[in-house]
This record gives sequence, structure tokens and C-alpha cells, in this order.
Amino acid sequence: MPTELQETWGRRLREVRIQREMTGSELAQKAGVTRQHIQRIETGKTATSDQVRIRIAAALGVAVDDIWSYRVAS
Repeated sequence: MPTELQETWGRRLREVRIQREMTGSELAQKAGVTRQHIQRIETGKTATSDQVRIRIAAALGVAVDDIWSYRVAS
């Protein structure tokens, strides 16, 4: 069962990825994971290690903390 933290991380990750105009496949390739893994993270269906979070953030050109604190502009 997904936790609230998993869901929040995934939702914000997806928002940052879209804002950066990057597909899930592009992000996966740059981060060294599968597209399916990115999908599971974004939907909150899987947790991920700190190491993978760091690689994902680097692939997006942001810090991990930036993803946690990301808010969609209104």
C-alpha cells in the first residue's frame, strides 16, 4: 500500500518532469532506471532509494529537496 510520502514524492516528481518538458522515458534513460520504474514512482506505487532519488533529481537538473518542495504555480 502506497504511503502518503510515496504519493507526494511521485506527484511532485511528475510535476517537475513535466515542467522540464521531459518524458518518462527520457527521465528514465538519464537516471539509469526503467520507464516502468519512473511510472511506479510517479503513481506512488513504489518507494525508491535515496540513491535513485539523487540520480532522478540530477537527471532533472534539480536538487532532491527541490522536488520535495515543488509547488505548481497558480
